Amino acid sequence: MLANVVTSADFDTKPWQLQGLSDIGPSFDDFVAFNQNEILLKLLGQTLLDAFSAGVAALPVTWDVETHFAVDALVVYGNNIYKSLVGNNQNVLPTADPLKWELQADNRWLKLLAGDNYTISNRKYNYGGVKAFMMPYIYSMWLLRESTAVVSTGGVVSDNNENSNNAGVATKVTVAFISFKKLVINGYTTLRLFFYYTACRFHAQGTLFGFLYANDAVYYGDVSAEGDGSTVAYLSAHFTPLGSINEFDL
Repeated sequence: MLANVVTSADFDTKPWQLQGLSDIGPSFDDFVAFNQNEILLKLLGQTLLDAFSAGVAALPVTWDVETHFAVDALVVYGNNIYKSLVGNNQNVLPTADPLKWELQADNRWLKLLAGDNYTISNRKYNYGGVKAFMMPYIYSMWLLRESTAVVSTGGVVSDNNENSNNAGVATKVTVAFISFKKLVINGYTTLRLFFYYTACRFHAQGTLFGFLYANDAVYYGDVSAEGDGSTVAYLSAHFTPLGSINEFDL
């Protein structure tokens, strides 16, 4: 299973602010793990999700300012991987000194995880990575779960009060879920329709499936055993419609 891409600390600020998570502890992490795996399975299908999870688990450590990296050590910085060219390599940004760090070949799993630019029909777009769409999704699912909680400015607190105004929960859930869908499939309910308009140069901007459409050949080796002929065909066969959530919970 893919490690959680969001933590309670990611919900400390707007627009996806949730109050009181620090008091909840591991139960929120468990909630994220369950919902993250459930939605990624709907989006990617089991084969691609398994390959993605294994690929992310095999990534190098993330660069940090305090660690002394040995020669040939690999690190993740941004959406790229770098190799240390010297020993005792500390407090030098991988992008700052080509004599100390060497950019490595693109890693398809890091790009899927952290985001990247992509081009369709000579038009460039930016996919923001899994965390970008997972935050509004987890936010909306948590609010649905905690629908009896009191809405406060910017988030939710855990005690209920019949005199409190919790009418804003439905609106917050709706806005968050729509934001999630826009980052994944630009609001379409079916993937086949999305891919059709993408091929016609419409509606591909800044989405998970726009990125996968543009990188069909890159990921096909990971799903080719299913015999669909392309990554797009595989995704179309396995995609589970996301449905919709509105202020009436329909």
